[in-house]
Amino acid sequence: MRRFVAAVLAGAFLDAAHAILVTPASPCSVSCGNVLDSTTPADVQCDENAYASTSSGVVFSNCVRCELGSNFQRAGQTDLDAMLCES
Repeated sequence: MRRFVAAVLAGAFLDAAHAILVTPASPCSVSCGNVLDSTTPADVQCDENAYASTSSGVVFSNCVRCELGSNFQRAGQTDLDAMLCES
């Protein structure tokens, strides 16, 4: 599952996006750090070892895991849309 998520996110970031968005008022907000409208490229972790060994890896992993399993939506945007950087 981790490799799948990393592959999906890597593909999403190659062309357009340099941020992971969080749907406004999402319950995932608490898992996604303190800047909820964007994430710097340095915060994106594709190395599975970083998921447990670095603070940005823990935040990234927890945020993506939450958004991947969330059904939350607001104003036409879902957490899955946000995870895939679609607005």
